[in-house]
Amino acid sequence: RTRATILKCEATNATTPHDAQMCGRILPDGAVACGIGSIRLITLQPSGKKPMDAAAFARGYGLSTGSRLVSAQPII
Repeated sequence: RTRATILKCEATNATTPHDAQMCGRILPDGAVACGIGSIRLITLQPSGKKPMDAAAFARGYGLSTGSRLVSAQPII
């Protein structure tokens, strides 16, 4: 597992609802599924590393469609 902080993201125009099994999964368009809609990751920073764009992060850490991102801390 790799810890990373999302430094920059944006909401997409999608309004598709996703069930709990899909939330956090990378969709075919590269966005990340949310409860309703999705977000597009722009910049991430792995622990102890410099910030990088989402494409470089995905290549470097082997993320692809269907990979799942999880929160290291409970979301309130």
